[in-house]
Amino acid sequence: MFQLIRPLLDWSPIFQTIDINTADEAALNAHPYISFREAKAIVSYRTQHGPFRQVEDLERLHALPAETLQRIKPYLRL
Repeated sequence: MFQLIRPLLDWSPIFQTIDINTADEAALNAHPYISFREAKAIVSYRTQHGPFRQVEDLERLHALPAETLQRIKPYLRL
């Protein structure tokens, strides 16, 4: 059945990734899983320590709970 409907399927434009090395606070905060405080912490950390090399680098942020990080990982890119 899946093979029959596969040509009719398309990726949803709703699922968009955010570049954590270029996004500003407003772009990060626009994501429903990222609060303003968390967005500000991400940008501040990036400004102080340079660009992120991998998404897992966000684990160093104490302002970003582990549960939130796991939830937003699929939406982030470098």
